[in-house]
Amino acid sequence: SSTHAGFEFAILPWGDRNFQDNLAPHGWFAAEYRTLLRTMLVREEAGPENGPEGGVAGGSLHLLSVVSPDWIGKGKEIAVSNAPTWFCKVAFRLTQPAENEGVLTLTPEFDPAHAPKQIVIHLPWFMDVKSATVDGKPAHPTGGSLVVAPNAKEIHLHWSLHPDAPHISYDRAVNDYKAEYTRRYQELMHGPAK
Repeated sequence: SSTHAGFEFAILPWGDRNFQDNLAPHGWFAAEYRTLLRTMLVREEAGPENGPEGGVAGGSLHLLSVVSPDWIGKGKEIAVSNAPTWFCKVAFRLTQPAENEGVLTLTPEFDPAHAPKQIVIHLPWFMDVKSATVDGKPAHPTGGSLVVAPNAKEIHLHWSLHPDAPHISYDRAVNDYKAEYTRRYQELMHGPAK
């Protein structure tokens, strides 16, 4: 909505906007939205020995699972601080001093008894990683991610934008949505464009 409220059901894209007594604001939508944003940046996975209940032993900490192309570029920064996880609080900062460079600084507060087995850094799908170092030593990303030890502190990435990478951003999605609704409204009121 115009005030950033959300609906769990009833409001369908390109529909008639009838909310069918599904009055907002919706606490459950807000909770799921916050969970989505957190999971995009910080999430945990249980180790195989934990079974269906999950847990800490053998688990991994995943960072930057979903990054918008609009967040990457010279002078831009992605930062997380005091994020509670199974393994203790986590903080990191991805700075981008140049178009082809990213520096990820990790400052977790792991208790050795609760540290993850590994940290998995997900690399943006729209970037070609040319080289990487972890605390000054060469590292080799595989499958779109870089696996580092829990005591890693600084990751340097040299990358370039895929030549065919789409321009995706929140602002563009909103503008495209508005344009499509305008087109459909004009068609409803005046008939198809000739």
